[in-house]
Parts: sequence; structure tokens; C-alpha cells
Amino acid sequence: TTGMTLTPHSTRKCFAYWCSEAGISDVRIDAYSGRNANTMLKLYKKHEVDSHLMDDARKFRDYVESFRNPQPPKKKTMKIL
Repeated sequence: TTGMTLTPHSTRKCFAYWCSEAGISDVRIDAYSGRNANTMLKLYKKHEVDSHLMDDARKFRDYVESFRNPQPPKKKTMKIL
């Protein structure tokens, strides 16, 4: 074991951090975390919510997958004029 304690608070905080790193907006992270759910409905029309959920799910999945299958760093080349 790592000696770390897993709590609901720590899992919500970790989820929010990962969402932020994946590029998901703070308003939607709050809604997904159960905070300010009405804010999301006020900002987006009901028919637009599904597209945001799918887009954010893709961002989150891509972020998590980047740790499972890391890509080698791209070589930077200097352009000489």
C-alpha cells in the first residue's frame, strides 16, 4: 500500500483536476461534480448538453489514455533562415 487514504473528497478533487488538465471548462466540471448543476442548464440549451457531454468524455478519455500509452516526445527542430 501507499499509505494514502482514499476519501470521497480526494476522489472528487482528483477528478476535477484531471478534467481541468483535459481541457474541460470549470462550469462543466462543477456540474459533473454535483456542484452548481443549475448553472450548466442556464448556460446551455438542453439540446446542447449531450454534445458537451460527449466532447468532454472524449477529452477526459484521451487525457487518461495518454498515461496508459505515452507518446515519445516530438523532436523540436530549429529552422535556420
